[in-house]
Amino acid sequence: MVFFPSSCVGKISSGQEEIPYQVKIFVSVFVLVILEIFTYIAANTHYIYFFLFPFWNLFPTAIHGPNIGASVFLTYAIEIGLYKLYHLLTPHGRMRMKKGAFDGSFSSSGS
Repeated sequence: MVFFPSSCVGKISSGQEEIPYQVKIFVSVFVLVILEIFTYIAANTHYIYFFLFPFWNLFPTAIHGPNIGASVFLTYAIEIGLYKLYHLLTPHGRMRMKKGAFDGSFSSSGS
């Protein structure tokens, strides 16, 4: 086992101290609104939600750091995954996926 002294590693700045909290709040709200729009579309249609993984991982991590970024990403991945699983396994969910996200009617009568 090889041990390196801490002087070899150096100090890595996380950059979180440089961003004022007002800017963090504004950017967080802006990014959250944009990501929620695309998440709603991906969750309620046949599109896969894996496409949004990098965005849900990178933006919170860049703004708030790795701990908050990881928790936001895991929350997204688990909740939307369960939501998509519900849509795949239940008749109501399959019917809703077939009709699309923006169709308000869920009746089975055809035209």
